[in-house]
Amino acid sequence: VGILPEPFLMFTSYRVFASYVSFYHAPLVFWIKDLSAKDPYFVLPILFGLSTIFKEFVSAEPSQQEFGFSKLLMPMILVVAFASSASGFIFFMLCNSVFSALETVAFDLFLARC
Repeated sequence: VGILPEPFLMFTSYRVFASYVSFYHAPLVFWIKDLSAKDPYFVLPILFGLSTIFKEFVSAEPSQQEFGFSKLLMPMILVVAFASSASGFIFFMLCNSVFSALETVAFDLFLARC
C-alpha cells in the first residue's frame, strides 16, 4: 500500500482540526491558545519541516545518501503550504513525522544487532 493512505489521512485530519468544535479555543502549549487557528509564530511549521528533513535523512537507503536539493524541496513546500493551517493539524503531522523517523532509527538499530 505504501504512501497511498497518506493524502487521505492528511485531508481528513486537516478537515477535523480546522472545523471540529472541541478544538476551538483549546490550548496546546505555551504560545498556542487555539488548536483550530494557525501558529502565530510559525514554530510548528518550521519544526515540522525540520522533522521531515530528518525523516528523509534517516529513511534513505545507504546507496541514496546524497542529500541533494530534491530532498530539501518537499519539506520546504510543506512548510509553506502548512504555515496557515490549523495548529492542531500541524502538531499531528509533526508527531507523525517524528515518530516515523524514530521508528525507522529503532528498526535500523534492531536490524544491526541481528
